[in-house]
Amino acid sequence: MKARFGWMASSAVGSAEIGAVECRAPKRAAIDRLTEQERTGGSIADARAALFPGRKRAFDPIDEIPSAHHPILHTGRPVDEWVEQVPAGCNFPFPNPIFA
Repeated sequence: MKARFGWMASSAVGSAEIGAVECRAPKRAAIDRLTEQERTGGSIADARAALFPGRKRAFDPIDEIPSAHHPILHTGRPVDEWVEQVPAGCNFPFPNPIFA
């Protein structure tokens, strides 16, 4: 998965500030959410509980982006308990964040 930010080295990015918000949740919480999304059709994502173990194993740490532009949110709790951390955890402008 390291190719995910390969475009950052291109001249097209120039001096743009790049950031990433990484969301982490306990395995049980992630699988429960995926199962609920499958059950209700409550997401446009193609993520499914059956795919979780493989995706988790394939995930590489995000080390291409400086930590000041890469907050890590622990999202095992209800959204209203952590969503306010997003703007506070970023040292870069955040135009209209959208949370589903």
